[in-house]
Amino acid sequence: MRVLPALALALAALASPALALPALASGDNVVMIAVAHVAVPHKLPGLCLVSGLVDHVWEGHTFHEGQLLSLNVPCGTHDGVMPLLPATPGGARLTDPAVLRASKLGAAHLDDAGNLMWQPASGSRDVIWGYRVLQGVGLRLGHAA
Repeated sequence: MRVLPALALALAALASPALALPALASGDNVVMIAVAHVAVPHKLPGLCLVSGLVDHVWEGHTFHEGQLLSLNVPCGTHDGVMPLLPATPGGARLTDPAVLRASKLGAAHLDDAGNLMWQPASGSRDVIWGYRVLQGVGLRLGHAA
């Protein structure tokens, strides 16, 4: 009967995590951040410093819940956008500084040094790349004359 060998292989895969799941690429960390403070540069576009605590770790082993984290997030308006190399290879999206300041939760894909990753280190996966605000934020809009 062929069921027994298949069952033996399944049990062996469960006993050895390396056989059961593909290994994560080094520096492949996806975390949720509870935003505490956002510092906006004087000139935009630029890099906003988003600081907060790691609220949840979806992937990776470098960061842990409760850890303080500060990230350089590309920010600015969408008028005359230029890439901010090397922080935004491939033309990563800019986030409006007002949206960053109003946000309470963000998600980031990081290398082991805490730098935002904008593309996969190896292979293609459906994950968050770079930095994203996770909840809608209310903004005060000026009145048009």
